Amino acid sequence: MSAKNKLEKQLNRANISEKDFEEALEYLNPYQKYQFNINNKALLVAGIISYSRPFTNNKGDIDKASNVLSVNLNKAYTGDELSLHYKIISYRNEAIAHSDFKRRPTRLTKSDSNGFVTMSKAFDIQSEFIDIEMFKAICKKMKKYCTEKMFELNRKYIRVVD
Repeated sequence: MSAKNKLEKQLNRANISEKDFEEALEYLNPYQKYQFNINNKALLVAGIISYSRPFTNNKGDIDKASNVLSVNLNKAYTGDELSLHYKIISYRNEAIAHSDFKRRPTRLTKSDSNGFVTMSKAFDIQSEFIDIEMFKAICKKMKKYCTEKMFELNRKYIRVVD
């Protein structure tokens, strides 16, 4: 792949990611603390999905190199922010985009010719008590990072094209 194509793909990834973080903020801004209802749940789930997109592989994309946002999270985030980031990605991977047994345990308690009985634990993202203000702060940080990255990549792109 040429340097020009590589820079263009990176710039496109940063642009897509910036829009994902912006979308996450659109969902998180109307979220109301301590309001446990379906609307809040939907806003939080949508915010988590949007935030996670830049950090997760798109299996349909042929070029994996430009598929995930390239950022050093240890430099970008404080310890608490990094911890929240990993929690959000974990919720997305284990309970929102997928239904892992770890987050949604279930077991058969009785089975006979008349039927069966199961016990399970429901997963509700609102019960995880995510720090919404910190979540919004890391979305803003990443949105700013993407904007700055696009300008940086554009400067490099111009030098390569000239």
